[in-house]
Amino acid sequence: MMRSLVLPMLVLVLACAGAARADDPACATATPYPTSGATTIELTAPHAKLHVQVVASYATRERGLMCITALPENVGMIFVFPTPGKLNFWMKDTRIPLDMVWVASDGVVTAVAAKVPRTKPGTPDDEIATRQGEGRYVIELAAGAAARAGIKRGTKLTLPPLSASD
Repeated sequence: MMRSLVLPMLVLVLACAGAARADDPACATATPYPTSGATTIELTAPHAKLHVQVVASYATRERGLMCITALPENVGMIFVFPTPGKLNFWMKDTRIPLDMVWVASDGVVTAVAAKVPRTKPGTPDDEIATRQGEGRYVIELAAGAAARAGIKRGTKLTLPPLSASD
């Protein structure tokens, strides 16, 4: 399984390598993220295999996909939280529209926020998109990817054991 993840992770890193841009002050000094060497897992959705980077610490969850300007099909992140509950996301410095998928501890999708709008540079904080749902995990994919993969409320995803590091 590890070999099958090398190419998607390489594609993710290459697609995101130019994320920090001088013409975007908030992201000009940002470290491109996702990073190489990060843990990536494969999830099977009804119509696609998803390759998602595991973000399990407070710092990596806070950073997420900020400043990323492109994301390949079926590639994203899975945010791992210490306990299940209401999870709120504020999309500050998120430069591409995303799908957000809230997943319970048992792998059942509890909510999908499709096509969450990107944040344009200079957007006032009170106008930045927010989304919330219930779960222990949140998967972020490029806008439209969740529907194409067949993910909707009630879909069961098989997750490996994942733990938050904080």
